[in-house]
Amino acid sequence: MKNTDWQLPRNAMLWMLVAQLLVLLPHLSRIPLWLLCAYGLCVLWRYKVYSGAWSAPKMFVKAFFLLAVFAGIYSSYGRFLGLEPMVSLLLAGFAFKLLESYSLRDCVRFIFIGYFTLATVFLFDQGLWVSLYVLASLLLLSTALLSLQLVDLPSRGFMPLKKTAVIFAQALPLTLLFFLLFPRLDPFWQIKLPSHHAKTGVGDVLSPGYISQLSKDSSLAFRANFTGELPPRSALYWRGVVLSYFDGRAWHLGTFNKKANGHNTLEFPASTSEASDTNNYRYTIIQEPSYRPWLYAIAVASSDTPKILATSDYRLQAQDDIYERMAYQVQSHSHAVMGSHLSAAQYRKETLLNGNNNVRARQFAQKLYAASENDAAYIQAVLNYYAEQNFIYSLKSPLLGANNIDEFLFDSRIGFCGHYASSFAFLMRAAGIPARVIGGYQGGELNPLTGSVLVHQFDAHAWAEVWLPQKGWQRYDPTLQVAPDRIASSVQDLPATQSDFFDQAKLSALKFKHIALLNKLRLRLDALDYHWANWVLQYKGEKQWSFINRWLGAISFTRIISLLAIVISPVLLWMLWQLYTHRRQQQIKPHDREYQKLCALMAKYYLQRADNEGPIDFARRVESGENIENAKVKQHFLSATRLYVALAYEPQGSDNTVLLQRQLQVEVRVLRKLFG
Repeated sequence: MKNTDWQLPRNAMLWMLVAQLLVLLPHLSRIPLWLLCAYGLCVLWRYKVYSGAWSAPKMFVKAFFLLAVFAGIYSSYGRFLGLEPMVSLLLAGFAFKLLESYSLRDCVRFIFIGYFTLATVFLFDQGLWVSLYVLASLLLLSTALLSLQLVDLPSRGFMPLKKTAVIFAQALPLTLLFFLLFPRLDPFWQIKLPSHHAKTGVGDVLSPGYISQLSKDSSLAFRANFTGELPPRSALYWRGVVLSYFDGRAWHLGTFNKKANGHNTLEFPASTSEASDTNNYRYTIIQEPSYRPWLYAIAVASSDTPKILATSDYRLQAQDDIYERMAYQVQSHSHAVMGSHLSAAQYRKETLLNGNNNVRARQFAQKLYAASENDAAYIQAVLNYYAEQNFIYSLKSPLLGANNIDEFLFDSRIGFCGHYASSFAFLMRAAGIPARVIGGYQGGELNPLTGSVLVHQFDAHAWAEVWLPQKGWQRYDPTLQVAPDRIASSVQDLPATQSDFFDQAKLSALKFKHIALLNKLRLRLDALDYHWANWVLQYKGEKQWSFINRWLGAISFTRIISLLAIVISPVLLWMLWQLYTHRRQQQIKPHDREYQKLCALMAKYYLQRADNEGPIDFARRVESGENIENAKVKQHFLSATRLYVALAYEPQGSDNTVLLQRQLQVEVRVLRKLFG
C-alpha cells in the first residue's frame, strides 16, 4: 500500500462514497450495465484496501482497466464522440479515481472531479427536480470535502453535514442576489455532440412505423401558453417538418430557403384580411431539447424572437440545433394562404415520384382520377376509400416490403398516421397533384393550473398537405377517416392504441391519469416545473432587465453597491456575533492553567519563556541551562512538560486524561515547594 503520513478518516470515506453514488445515479439509464459493475468493483476494492485486506492496484492492472473501459464504451455506443460516450468515459474515470485516493491531495482531486461530473447532469435535463437533486448532491460532495479536514469524528457522524448546510445557507442570499442582478450571458462555448438516447422527436425522414415508435414515448415535447382564448383541439396541428422528397419508400426533408427573420410571407383570401382574421393566435412555446433545429407552431406562423428563421415552406426554425430548453413567441394566422402560386420547378418537385415501385397504387390513382370530375372530387374519393375499406388504426403494423404503399393500401390495411399520410400523398402525386407529408404533433393536454397546453412525444402525428390553385397548400388528415377520435383524444386514450401505449410506457405517470388524486398531483408537479422553466431558466435578457427596472428603477453603480451591502450585512453581522460569543465562551483548560503556573514559576526564579517558544523548545532550553543548579527542579519541570504535551497534543481517553491532569498538578506543587 502507498506509504503516507495522512490517513483517510473513516467518516470522510463514507461521505465520499455516498456523494459518488449520488453523482452516478442520474446517469443510470444512460450508461451500460458493465460500467455500473465496474463501479461496484472499485468500491469493493477501495474498501478492502482501506481495511488492509487487499493492496492497491498495480500499474499494469490500471492499464488493463483503462483499455477495457475504452473497448467497452466503443462496444456499447459504436463511437467515442457523443454525449453518452463522453459522459460514460468521465464516469469511469471518476469511479477509478477512488482507487487512487490515498493522500489528502488525491481525495481533494477526487471531490473536484465529482463537482465536474455532477455538472454533466444538466446536459440532459435542467428541470426543477433535477436541479434540486444536483443541489443535494453538491451539498454531500462539499460535506465530504469538509470531513477530510476533520480527522477525529468517529462519534459525530452528521456534524460535517450540519456545518456544510450552514455554509450553504450563508451563501444563499448572495447567490440569489447574483442570480437576479448578474447579466445572464450566453456561453462562449457550447457542447454540440450527438446524443445516443436523445429524445429527438419528429425526424427529417418519415419511414413506415417511425411515428408509431415515437408515439410510445410519454416524455414532454413542448408546452404552449396562449394569450387569450385557446384554439379548439381540432386546430392544434403543430407543424414541424415538411417532407417533400419521396425516394420510393420514405419521405425526406425537402429543399427550402431561409429568411433572416422569423416572419413568413402572409397572403389572405379576398374574403378576409389580416385585420379581420379572428383566428389569430398569440402564444409562447417552451420547447424541450430536441437536438434538431426545427420549431413547432400552428400555420401560418411568425416570430419576433431573435435567432429564429422563417423558411420558404412556411415553417419556423432555429439557427442552431436545440440543445437546451428554448422559449419563443409565436403569432399564427390560421386564415393565411400558404403559397397561392407554384413555379414550374416547384410543381415538378412536389409531384415527383422516384422509382418504378408501387405499381398497383399508381394504377389505382390514375383510374380513380380519370373517374373524378376535378381535383377536389378526386381528393374526396381517396378519403372515402380509407373510410370504406376497413382500414385499421394501430401502433402495431406488419412489416412492409419494397412496395410498402401497395402492401399497405391493398393487403394489410393496418397502420398508424404515418402510413395514412404517406400513402395519401403518394396517391395525390400519382394523379399529378402536388402533395407533401407534414411531420409534427397534434393536440395536447391542458393543465388548468398554468393554462399550458402540454404536448408529449406520443402526440406525434403525420398528415398531408395538398396544393390547390389559388387556395395554396391545404391540410388533409386521412387518419381521421379511420380513427376520427384521434383529434378529440390522444394516443394514450384511444381504445385501439391504449394497451399498446401502456405496454411500452409502463412507468409513465399518465398510466394513473384516471385516478383523480394522482392526476392532480401530476399536474401540480408539472406546474412547478413550468414556473421553474419560465422564471428561472428563461430569466435573462428582456425579462431580467424589466424585473430589475421594476424593483430598482434605473440601474446605477450606487444602487447595486447599496443592495449588495444590504444583503451581505446580515450575514457578516451574524458571523461576527458568532466569533465574539464563541471567543467569550472559550475557557482555559485545566492543563493549560497548570502549565501557565509552571512557566510563571520558572520566569520568577530561573528562565523567561519567549512568546513564540513552544513547550518542547522551552524544555530543551531549561534542560541545558547552566544557571539551574538544582537537578530536582530540572527533573520535575521536564516531567511536568511531558505530561502537558501529552494532554495538549495527544488524543487521550477520558479516564487517562483525568489521571494525567492530577499528575501534572502534583508536579507543579512539588516545584512550588522546591522554589519556596
